Amino acid sequence: MALELTVRRASDDEADAVSRVIVAALRETNARDYAPDIIARVEQSFSPSAMLQFFRKRQSSSPSSATRS
Repeated sequence: MALELTVRRASDDEADAVSRVIVAALRETNARDYAPDIIARVEQSFSPSAMLQFFRKRQSSSPSSATRS
């Protein structure tokens, strides 16, 4: 059974959902290795607003962004 996978850029309106997935993974995979205060600080790097900034920065630095209108 073959699985198909499509990779695409996240849109601005998906920043909240992307943030939730990353933060959940961070909490689950790092809880035994890091103190809660450290995880909370790292979570700030993946907040919805941080994800939105990342999406926009990535889009503006994309080689194909010069051809977009």
